[in-house]
Amino acid sequence: MSAQDQCRIVAAYDYRDEQGRLMYQNVKFTPKTFRVRRPTPEGGWTWNRDGIMPVPYRLPELISASTQDFLLVTEGERDVETLRALGFSATTSGGADSWRTEFARYFQGRLVCVLPDADEAGQRYARAVVESLAPVAGEVRLAQVPFGYKDISDYVEGRDAVDEGVLRADVLGMIDAAPVIRADPRG
Repeated sequence: MSAQDQCRIVAAYDYRDEQGRLMYQNVKFTPKTFRVRRPTPEGGWTWNRDGIMPVPYRLPELISASTQDFLLVTEGERDVETLRALGFSATTSGGADSWRTEFARYFQGRLVCVLPDADEAGQRYARAVVESLAPVAGEVRLAQVPFGYKDISDYVEGRDAVDEGVLRADVLGMIDAAPVIRADPRG
């Protein structure tokens, strides 16, 4: 790998506030690393999030999404974009340790399905999201990607010859099969 490839940006995921203003970006590099940057008043970037409260990814879309459909919560922006390409409303907070309990306010009374990565970090992320949302959401389900796939993007890419309608039906099947999680009454 050349020195040029070692620091190449491959994706920049915009995190916007409720009014749609860009607050910060989660920037993905190759090889796979992430760094956060925020815009400066001069039009440049500062490589930190100092003084900026985190928000869920694609917050304006989360807020405006239909209350009749499930909002999907994943571990990572790539999975959100995969699900959006299939017509789903989806969000994340970023990596495995990024969920914050204050995000629960955006899910009040909503139908939510958590679709985590199939590893220990993904399951830890799912537990944090479920514990935070079960007391406030209308319904919370915990789905799993099919055995042998690391996340929903891996599943979709692994079935590249399959029609998008079939993939959408597959995800709906994962949601339907997912158990409903109840809030702990002991609080």
